[in-house]
Amino acid sequence: MIPPQPKLPKFLSMVEGRKPKQKAHNELRFAKASMRESLYGFYPNPELSSRTATVYELVDGEWKLLWDIPKGTPKTELPWLQ
Repeated sequence: MIPPQPKLPKFLSMVEGRKPKQKAHNELRFAKASMRESLYGFYPNPELSSRTATVYELVDGEWKLLWDIPKGTPKTELPWLQ
């Protein structure tokens, strides 16, 4: 019996200062959740992102930039909320 093949990740999140810096995700919702956990809730202002971050999507075998989130971005201005 051949075991099922694992899914290739479709999304990659990268957050400055997070360990690991890069995380692969099979679904966009997991990339978003990972970003929220890594960017917000830190001193001095939990409503502003404390780090820079990017999300990439695998399209036709190449990683394409989906979102760039600079340090200081308010929670209400995340790209997927616009």
